[in-house]
Amino acid sequence: MSAEHIRVDVETGASKESVHKIGLNLYAVSVCAKPEQGKANKCVLEVMRRYFSHSARVIKIVSGHHAPRKTILIERSN
Repeated sequence: MSAEHIRVDVETGASKESVHKIGLNLYAVSVCAKPEQGKANKCVLEVMRRYFSHSARVIKIVSGHHAPRKTILIERSN
């Protein structure tokens, strides 16, 4: 199993959910949810799971739970 950390810049309250790779291990993610009671974080993880659909086994936020810039751990099966 391999693992990597990526940085994610999050825009909340967007009209459309999307993921854009903007650099090596840097992504811009837009989610419809507002940053209330963890709703936006949950949506970020769902959007990232869809983006990495077949290669990621585990995706979780490791830092930035209350900030627009997050560090996400992605574990992939070999």
